[in-house]
Amino acid sequence: LLEHTSGIPDLFGALPEAPLLQTTAEVDRLLSERPSIPLGTAPGAEYVYSNFNYVLLGYLLRSATGADWESYLRDNILEPVGAVDTRYYDVWSAVPRRARGYEWAEGGLRAVETDDHSAYAAGGLESTVDDLRRWHEGLHRGDFFPLPLLGAALEPNEGGYGQGWQIVRALGRELQNHTGGIGGFASHIAWYPAEELLIVLLSNVEGSTVKALACDLARLTLGMDPSPTSEPDWLAAPAAERCVQEPLR
Repeated sequence: LLEHTSGIPDLFGALPEAPLLQTTAEVDRLLSERPSIPLGTAPGAEYVYSNFNYVLLGYLLRSATGADWESYLRDNILEPVGAVDTRYYDVWSAVPRRARGYEWAEGGLRAVETDDHSAYAAGGLESTVDDLRRWHEGLHRGDFFPLPLLGAALEPNEGGYGQGWQIVRALGRELQNHTGGIGGFASHIAWYPAEELLIVLLSNVEGSTVKALACDLARLTLGMDPSPTSEPDWLAAPAAERCVQEPLR
């Protein structure tokens, strides 16, 4: 499931928008309605990114621990490392200093109204740059599970994907990274292990080229020419040209 090679069809879109505990009930309903789900490919045969894989992992975690997704994260991951501003995203709650999401439309920025609650274990978290740094440091200290297990998760498999991470070569270096986004927001986390360089980008503008911006920041931090093209304005270059990612091996 973490490698996205399960072959299970992506049923994420079949989950209605609902708060966390109701989403759990909706997963129950969906699985009871479909006790047998035909596989699209044989397990382990092909990489196909699927948010439903993450939903199933959260569902399994609840079954194994008896705790709901948010409570388990808070008690075992977030609070121990001091990530107190990270929580499951509830669009109806009043959260101090929470950013509002926007999108480009009709030549300008327009606020995005969202009631999307259904991300469940496929995302649906709100956080800060500092909290993600604290989580990253805890992860690489072995606070959550043994470091050999983390090492296995960061080995590229089908599609250059490990277990929850994309592992590629960028700027001539190994890069462990992932991008995310929902309506009104875009995010990217990038870790260059040899250089011990962590870059976290959180944007409240939907569709922001966060992956390219992370590569731009890496170039500047590592003392490289910021422009991968002959464009006079390097930010005007297409995002794909500014952040070329290749298979690690």
